[in-house]
Amino acid sequence: MFLAGHPNHQLVFMRIWQIRPEYLKNAFYKFYEDNPLNITRILDVAQDLKVSVYAFVLKRPSNIGADP
Repeated sequence: MFLAGHPNHQLVFMRIWQIRPEYLKNAFYKFYEDNPLNITRILDVAQDLKVSVYAFVLKRPSNIGADP
């Protein structure tokens, strides 16, 4: 629901990131696995959270490519 877009998404994601970052990371991985084009939404949320995309990529091997 919030990954697809919602007016309060920033507040919700920020709170989840503060309390359970692994939960949010897993949600992002599943969202990406559903459709690799979702990477743009994931990057938007990461930017809103002021979190480096490497916080997601380095924790779990995946085929998500990110050039340093």
